Amino acid sequence: MVNDMSDIETLPAEQTTQSTEIAVPDDIKAILAEAAKEGIQNEKGSSVISLKGKKFSAGEIKLGTELTVVILADCYDNAYYDSPYQDGVVNSPACWALGIDDNTLAPDPEAVPAAQSDDCESCEHNKFGSKGNGKACRNGRRLLVAPYVDGEVSLGEVAMITIAPTSLKNYSKYKRTLAHIQNKPLWAVGTHLTFNDDVSYPLLEFAFVADVTNQEMLLAINAKQAIFRSTVLNPVPYSKESYNAPGSAPSGNKSKMS
Repeated sequence: MVNDMSDIETLPAEQTTQSTEIAVPDDIKAILAEAAKEGIQNEKGSSVISLKGKKFSAGEIKLGTELTVVILADCYDNAYYDSPYQDGVVNSPACWALGIDDNTLAPDPEAVPAAQSDDCESCEHNKFGSKGNGKACRNGRRLLVAPYVDGEVSLGEVAMITIAPTSLKNYSKYKRTLAHIQNKPLWAVGTHLTFNDDVSYPLLEFAFVADVTNQEMLLAINAKQAIFRSTVLNPVPYSKESYNAPGSAPSGNKSKMS
């Protein structure tokens, strides 16, 4: 979870403990303080919001069938699994790639268990028809979101949502509409997330709620864009440790966030 430090008050000088260290200039102190805050932004990691059963949930916490959030950052998320899906079993993909630019996606050969190609564009698993009428490689998007309640953004409760290929068209259309018509980035508005009632699978729909009007919050979000992008690009929960090669025994670990 990315922690917001803005609500931590500084104690008056008379209440602070006397220091025996060499005095540090105020401008250097400010730099060190900011670096300290940024250094712990990702210390606990981000919560993961599941869409299973067309309901939002974070672990055992049920969040209902709709959410209102601010989308702080996003990235492309390609993942290829070489073993059949097993409900409730944690298993990382054999190959994956995360990135901001869809045209330059490529697996990191030092991080993925079994890279299938040098880049996603030329990979056979990433071509239509490689699995029935679709792709063997799942093309998704990751969204880093924060709650948007009563016009306020809560940066202390940041979470990750992975959207499936079936929701990509809706998401892309919504993002482009905001940029081209309203001239706003996703993180400057509240977004309402719901599920399409006409299909059985979790097809996400995105709707504009209102502008974020708190100027201090907008400046804070803008200043933290590098941190938010780093968070959304973190490969967790993908790992070599949770990868089960074809034919190997399942890890047995039960997933709480399918």
